[in-house]
Amino acid sequence: LGQRPWFLQRTGADPKQLARIRAALYRHAPIRCELRDQKQSGAAYWLELEVTPLFDADGECTHYVAVQRDISRRKAQEAELRQARERFELISRAVNDVIWDWDVRDGSLWWSDKLRTVLGYDLGTTPALATDITACVHPEDIEKVRSGLVRVVEVR
Repeated sequence: LGQRPWFLQRTGADPKQLARIRAALYRHAPIRCELRDQKQSGAAYWLELEVTPLFDADGECTHYVAVQRDISRRKAQEAELRQARERFELISRAVNDVIWDWDVRDGSLWWSDKLRTVLGYDLGTTPALATDITACVHPEDIEKVRSGLVRVVEVR
């Protein structure tokens, strides 16, 4: 009691985040941020911090409620996902094929940059490609492609 919160006393935390926290506390404003910190053992971990001021009937700030969550696992998963996306982007640029990804749940499509160089289509000027993967299929092959896609989706 009567001491500054521990997260304002750390020397290894991001100074910009600490300044944001201090400014919010000074203004008696709520704040949410993520900080890298160390456990007593010295092991580094990620911390999500939410601080909310509490006010009395006269509008004076009397207390703060701080909720801390260890988000190390989430941060590690985000880093793995970011690395996987970067690898996928590099692979899609390195090959001379058109690569596409279709999310059957929401119908969204992603096309590699080779869509223009290999097939001559520009996603920005060909809106049908954003929602219909058969838009660049030869008319004689559309039914074959659609039935093949239906079989793939039904298997899952």
